[in-house]
Amino acid sequence: MRGLKYAAVLAAALGAAGCASLDYGECRRADWRAIGARDGEHGEPDLQLARHREACGRYGMPPDEAAWVAGHREGLAAYCTPAGGYRAGRRGERYQGVCESAGLFLPAFERGSQVGALHGHVRALADSVQQLQIESGSADPAQAERARREELEVRRRYDELRAELAQVDARASADYGTPSLVEDGLPY
Repeated sequence: MRGLKYAAVLAAALGAAGCASLDYGECRRADWRAIGARDGEHGEPDLQLARHREACGRYGMPPDEAAWVAGHREGLAAYCTPAGGYRAGRRGERYQGVCESAGLFLPAFERGSQVGALHGHVRALADSVQQLQIESGSADPAQAERARREELEVRRRYDELRAELAQVDARASADYGTPSLVEDGLPY
C-alpha cells in the first residue's frame, strides 16, 4: 500500500512538472507576441496564458499579457480557417473550442483527423515491415519463413494504404491550400 501511495505522489509530481509551459531561458528572452501567436496557431485556449504566468512567475518574470493576447488573436485568425483546421486535424491535435465561428473549420479538422489517422496506420505498417525483416533473419527456418510470408502481406497492405494516403492527402491539401504531408516533413 505504501508503494502505491509513493507511486501516486511521484506520478502527480512528474505530471505537474510536465505542465510548465516555459522554462527559465524561455521566460527570460520571451517575445510574448510571438508566443501568443504560436499558441493561437496551435489552437491553445486563453488558459495557456495562465500556464505561462505560472511558469514564468516562478522566476519573477510575468508575461506581457497585452502582447500575448494580441499575438494569440493573430494566431487564432490563422488557426480558425479551413487550412488551419485541416493541418491541426492531420497533426492529431485536439480541438479546444477556440474558434468563434467554427463552421468551415470543423469539417476541415475532421478531414485532417481522418488523414492523420490513415498516416498513423501507414507508419505502423512500415514499422511492422521493419520488424518482420528482422524476424526473417531468424536462425529458426520455420520462423524465418513465416516472417517472410507475413512481411509480403504487410508490405502489400502498406503499399496500398500509402498510395491511398498520398492520393487523399494530395486532394485535401489542394482543397485547403496546405502543403502535403511529405512537403510538411511528415513522410509516409
